[in-house]
Formats: sequence, C-alpha cells, structure tokens
Amino acid sequence: MRVGRDPGQCPIFLSEPRVSGVHATLRFDGGQLLVRDETSNNGTWVSGSRIPPGAWIPVPVGTALRFGPIEFSVQLEA
Repeated sequence: MRVGRDPGQCPIFLSEPRVSGVHATLRFDGGQLLVRDETSNNGTWVSGSRIPPGAWIPVPVGTALRFGPIEFSVQLEA
C-alpha cells in the first residue's frame, strides 16, 4: 500500500507538502509490517533512523514510523 501526497496513487494520503507524491510503500508479510522508501526527498524513518531507498525494512510494533515530518506509532490490532 502506497503512502504519499498523490491521492490518485496513494491509499494512505498525507497532504503535508514535505511528503513526496509517492513517498513509501507498506506491506504485511507473515504478520510483520514492512516499509520501503520510494526515493522520497525527506526520507522515511524507523525508530529515528533514516532507511535507505528501495529496501524493505521491518517496523516492529510500538516503533515510530515517519514519512518526512509526519510521524506514526505502529500498533497491531487483533
């Protein structure tokens, strides 16, 4: 599922101007949330560390996930 500022391409729409059109992609694999930065200008951050573009990075429950300046806390609901 794509995250970004382009509502035509991103089901998770963020209207913040420092978020790229298609900023990142999220997916679940075996109950684990993974994120991949799509060469965004202001970065995708997991636990305060900027992740490299193009690599799938696990996002543990309770972790801060940030797209540019927009931060989320990852929670899992049963």
